[in-house]
Amino acid sequence: MSESSGPDHPGAAAPTGREAAGSDLIPGMRVDADQTELLLPGAVVAEVIAWVTPLAYPQEVPEWLLGAFDWRAMRLPLVAVQCLAEGVAAPEPGPASRIVVVKGLKHHRDLPFYGIAAEDIPQLVAIRPGNVRDPEDDEPRAQDLPGRPVMVGGAPGLIPDLTAVEDRLMAVLPAAGETPMDGEAD
Repeated sequence: MSESSGPDHPGAAAPTGREAAGSDLIPGMRVDADQTELLLPGAVVAEVIAWVTPLAYPQEVPEWLLGAFDWRAMRLPLVAVQCLAEGVAAPEPGPASRIVVVKGLKHHRDLPFYGIAAEDIPQLVAIRPGNVRDPEDDEPRAQDLPGRPVMVGGAPGLIPDLTAVEDRLMAVLPAAGETPMDGEAD
């Protein structure tokens, strides 16, 4: 096994089943959200789907709420997490853009799932205590976003505070003219 693909490398495929049992690793996903690398626990990711153009909400919404998309007979909100920082514009989707469908944690009844925009195909990672650390004072940090800035394999990243993202969604969705579950999926 090469050094860059070994199980201790942050970009290594996340083990499953017996390989993960009894170890101190957490299967995760590295999501490229424009200039921010998000690090998500694998347990919160329901699915990664191809990019679809989001449907507009009937009322004005913040720039970080890109719209809604249909998934498994549900209409879900789509968030650009990197835009939760003030003054950050949503990037244009490219050919490799994806939507990471995330399980709702705090408001599961009203928001069972939502989407996070990804600029590229997310990568499975094995999260171990040795390959994720706090940034030093002189190292670059992820933008001012809700979550914990970390260094992942030497690059700045963010473990997003998904409950804070959900709180922001729940504060905006009723005023947007529909809730995530309104309407029939097309």
